[in-house]
Amino acid sequence: MIKAIIFDLNGVFIKGPRLSQVFYDKFGVPIEEFMPALNETMAKIRLPQAGDFFICWPPYFQKWGLNLTREDFCSLWFGSEKEVPELVELARQLKKGGLKVIIHSNNFAERSAYYQENFPFIEDIFDKI
Repeated sequence: MIKAIIFDLNGVFIKGPRLSQVFYDKFGVPIEEFMPALNETMAKIRLPQAGDFFICWPPYFQKWGLNLTREDFCSLWFGSEKEVPELVELARQLKKGGLKVIIHSNNFAERSAYYQENFPFIEDIFDKI
């Protein structure tokens, strides 16, 4: 008998444009140049006690000739993400049906905090995050 269902968060319940595509469209940063920077910083900021995620980015911004504040960057990255209503409703129905509904994600602290503040369905639906 199935007692619980575990979901990822990004790309399932919350979707938005890829950050690499945003930097290409808005600033002309080639995706093949952006992705190694993203991969390197994500490996660092997902570690326990990583500290503020933004401190990894200014050297890249300088290299690309960009002057982005923390707020600018967060807005670019998180601000265009939207919930996927059909999946939120599915999770609600699964929970109403008696299943435990769980999110397992490899997000970093600042992004997780943003999600919990801006997407109330996360706290309303999921039994564990």
